[in-house]
Amino acid sequence: MNYITKSLIWLNNRSRWHNPLAIPATVFIYLALTKNNIATIETSIFLVLLILVLWWRLDGRLPVAIALIGLVITAIINTYANHYVSPLAEMMAERVAVWVFFLLVIGVARLVWESRQEA
Repeated sequence: MNYITKSLIWLNNRSRWHNPLAIPATVFIYLALTKNNIATIETSIFLVLLILVLWWRLDGRLPVAIALIGLVITAIINTYANHYVSPLAEMMAERVAVWVFFLLVIGVARLVWESRQEA
């Protein structure tokens, strides 16, 4: 039996997604079955974070606060990239900016979810 089969059997034995490891395990199985390019991995991680923030009922302001910190980090990295003309720093700034956007989407989705629950 290979690793993916054992993971699917383990996941099947879990009771209806109540185990906190069930969702990450599903994502890692998905990543194992797909090609390992960066866009697929980032999209999968984004979806997992979105589901976990909604499922664990985290405050929606937390991802937004982390995104604001990420915006400051992006500005610092971008300033470094422009001053020293570093292509690596530009690439890092782009990656951080993508994650900032992901966190903002997750935070706004959670805040919308919270406002729907109150109404």
